[in-house]
Amino acid sequence: MESTASRILKLYEENNHAELSKLLSSFDLRELSKVIRGQEVNGQSGLATLIRAVIYGSPCDSQQGEERRIKVYKNVLKTLQRELLSNAVASDIVGLLLIETDAFSEGSLVELAKFYIENIESSSGSDATAGNSHWLQLFPKLLSSISSRQKIVVDNNEIGGAEYKSCVLKQLCGVPWSAELAVHITTMLKDVEISADEMGVVLERVLLLLSQVELQKLPALVYQLLLLTTKGYKGLALEGIIAFFDKLDTKANKQNTGADSMEIEEDKINVEQLRQVEGTVALYVIFTIKQDQEPGREYIKYLKANQQTPSRILSPFNTALALSIAQIHRFEEQVLGCIKGCIIRSFRESEKQRQSEWFRELVPDDCEVTKAVLQTVRNSSQGWDHVSQGLLSLGFLLMDSYGPKGAFGSVDVPAGYHSSPSGKACKLGADILLETFKLHNAVRGKILDEILNRLVTKAASPADHYLNLLAAVVKWGATVVIEWSQKVRGVFDCLPLLPESTGHRFLTAIQPLLKISMPLKDALMVVLRKTLFSSHMESRKMAVNGYLQILKNFQVLGSMSSSQFSQASQASQSSSSWFSQIQADVHTRSNPKANEALCLEIVSSLRRCFRQQSEIRMLLYQGLPEVVAVNTQLCCPLLELLLNQLMGYVESKPNMPPLLLTRCTTQQGEQVTCSEPLAHLLICLLQVLEKTYKVPVSDKDEDEDEDEDLKVVQSRCEDFLLSLTQRVMKCDLEDFELDKSTDFSGGTCLAVRNSLCAQLLVGVYEALMEAAFYRGSYSQENCELIVELYNCESNLLELLREKSTAGGGGKKGKAALAGKAAAAGKAASVAHFAPKSVLSLGFLSKILAGLFCDTMPANSAGLAALRGCKDLVKYLVTVTLHKLQHLNTDHRLSPTPDVFIYSSNIAKSLLAHYIAYSSISGTETDDKIEKSLLPACIEGFVSALQLVSSHYKQRIGEFLDKIGSRDSDTADDKVHRQVKHLQQAIASILTADLQESRFKEMVHILNAVAILSAELNTTDQNYIQVLNYSLLSD
Repeated sequence: MESTASRILKLYEENNHAELSKLLSSFDLRELSKVIRGQEVNGQSGLATLIRAVIYGSPCDSQQGEERRIKVYKNVLKTLQRELLSNAVASDIVGLLLIETDAFSEGSLVELAKFYIENIESSSGSDATAGNSHWLQLFPKLLSSISSRQKIVVDNNEIGGAEYKSCVLKQLCGVPWSAELAVHITTMLKDVEISADEMGVVLERVLLLLSQVELQKLPALVYQLLLLTTKGYKGLALEGIIAFFDKLDTKANKQNTGADSMEIEEDKINVEQLRQVEGTVALYVIFTIKQDQEPGREYIKYLKANQQTPSRILSPFNTALALSIAQIHRFEEQVLGCIKGCIIRSFRESEKQRQSEWFRELVPDDCEVTKAVLQTVRNSSQGWDHVSQGLLSLGFLLMDSYGPKGAFGSVDVPAGYHSSPSGKACKLGADILLETFKLHNAVRGKILDEILNRLVTKAASPADHYLNLLAAVVKWGATVVIEWSQKVRGVFDCLPLLPESTGHRFLTAIQPLLKISMPLKDALMVVLRKTLFSSHMESRKMAVNGYLQILKNFQVLGSMSSSQFSQASQASQSSSSWFSQIQADVHTRSNPKANEALCLEIVSSLRRCFRQQSEIRMLLYQGLPEVVAVNTQLCCPLLELLLNQLMGYVESKPNMPPLLLTRCTTQQGEQVTCSEPLAHLLICLLQVLEKTYKVPVSDKDEDEDEDEDLKVVQSRCEDFLLSLTQRVMKCDLEDFELDKSTDFSGGTCLAVRNSLCAQLLVGVYEALMEAAFYRGSYSQENCELIVELYNCESNLLELLREKSTAGGGGKKGKAALAGKAAAAGKAASVAHFAPKSVLSLGFLSKILAGLFCDTMPANSAGLAALRGCKDLVKYLVTVTLHKLQHLNTDHRLSPTPDVFIYSSNIAKSLLAHYIAYSSISGTETDDKIEKSLLPACIEGFVSALQLVSSHYKQRIGEFLDKIGSRDSDTADDKVHRQVKHLQQAIASILTADLQESRFKEMVHILNAVAILSAELNTTDQNYIQVLNYSLLSD
């Protein structure tokens, strides 16, 4: 055989065409195949020359020569399939055959095309051709030659060359492809001229192959598919890729949750490998779009066309792909806009589905938006760095769209806005950023930068959501955030320029950082000390809030005596070196002595607040009880500080009126203002005093002196409050220069001062009522004292009402007043002042529980005195109602456990009284005052329910337990049971004699039903019963 090959090569080299043809004609086709195979084994280097020689000696104008060429072509294809040749030799041979393909006759081209299809089909069951694509490189040229022929005879039928080429492509797509060949065939098809119709068939076939290819080979196949789409159908290809990976994600999720427990082990998906593949595919898509923007435009069309189907747009893979494409500047705005619009639309539809059974049936729930998007964030931890920047952009886009618009830091967010679609989208944006911060170290600094920049520069929307995110980030990893402490310090310089509420919440959010970074804490202390002397009121408020926050978070572990505070105060006043000493001491982390020195310095600095405006003092008085509730060792110095301040406004001579009310006012030119909120000071002293009784007594000998100091201060405060109460009770209004001859018209400085003094005295009466209650609880003597104090307050309010009415209406005003007084009673006169009442929610909670729920015999005499004063009862209910309404509308409210407890107890008391005196119990009262109290009771109950629903949603079951639901019920059952009680109340009102006041009660009850119904599962039978009830009522 070797000599035969040598003879062929020799004749070819001599260019002896005639002898070469004669020699080749002497061999049959089998012998020629043996010659070629022998050359494959013995010397690959000469194989290309041998094939070239055989083709040279086999002219196409003879049938025998054509047959030899076909035989050589087929032998070469088989050889290339077996991968016996080196790449260089294989490329040389392929190049030779590419040149000679056009010389084949039409019949030969048909035969070779069939040979190709058969080989592809036969290789589907083996991996013999894995990784080999040389033999497929000849197929595009073969199809091109077929397409160029005008007529081709196939199975005795004559058709056009282009038509037959389409048939070959359809045959190719109709036979099975092995997974190993899929990438090579797809790569080969790029070189084939394909019409639009042919492209549709090819694309459908390649997309079907995705499910047959191993995970690790998918990126290569997808990339070749993307390159293939340069011929058309770019949008369809992207849609198919997205749908395929969505199915894989769904299967992986079922696998993780155990939903497919019967699944064969081999079919299980390696989730980690899947995430890596998805990340690589997303990168290939980005690369393709950067090379050709047409796929990007098709993808935008896909997003817009599927806005009604969130499960497609917000699937984890498509969200990741969209956020990756958003990094291309040209498409950033459109892609993020589509994702944002789909999210908000989904939340809107979800809200409608929750509210309407008809809408649930019409538009079924398509996707859990929050779960799907956050799954994308978690998936991005598998090396999807190209997605992290898109997550950051989407998160801030959702947060920036949060409303309502208004002045920065001063926007009142409507009740329930956080549960609106925009509010939920904002919450989702915050969750995206928080999870991204946890998972991607590379973007942590950028996230902090964006948050802090928005706090300082964002002037058109509220800042609460950014502050909540900052607090969550710091809470998750203060040690991580501290790496960017310089960014936080940069905000300190802007603190004086921020609104008071924004500064306050910012300082609250960064407290964990201050505990682990002494330089950061020192820098803040310097800023706060400077800001406390700022000329701007808001800046000083922020400084006070900052100091109070530090006092709450840097607890003193040992007891503190008042003598220590005095020394610190003297040092602070005599020299500025005290703060420097603190700085030298506090650089040791968790140093108790450092905390003690720091707290003493702050308390000393806060003494300066007693010389500032009433707003600053009021802020301090409201915050100190919260401080001592956490930092109990500060009780003694703070009690003494407050007591000394209060004594400055009390007359020391026993035969004189006890209160120096005029000293609490200040006149500057023609303007008279309140300089000391005396009632708030009294309430603050009382609340701090109450906290001191909860301070545990130390067993250590060295702390005995401090305990004795605290007892002395407690005794002084108790004696002072008792003495003040007794002296105030002995005084008439004339003793305070407040009587019918006093001018309250408001036209002069004297009239303004008189009005301010009167309001201060009203607050003092309230504060003394609360002090008396805590001192003696429900004893008869104490309750009678509370009634007397209320009567004094009521007389003063009646005087103010008379003077204001007389000043506005003359005789007609007086006549109108006389008629209204008989109908409404004295309690009506307090309505104007009720929202400004200083009575605490805790006091109101306890006294209402006694008035409406207490049946203990030991308390009966005292409670009878309180209940006998109907005006006092109505006054307390009115004040409670206004307090709850204020809490519901205060967007700056920071929910605390105490507020929840007080609200629950108040709701229980008001509901119990309403049931007892309304027609629900079957014993409807005839007392006009009691009847007038019922609407306020049920409105107060609804306000408490709304407060709990808005700020303590997770504790609604506990709230219902407190007002009477069974502990064994499920949450839905508890809600439904309470709804049924309210429905019974509505029925009793409808069956009774209807009056205008009863209609008001029914409106409040329906509001309560609406609030509770929102807590029910919309697919539960309890909800359906409530819905049917509502429809029947309509």
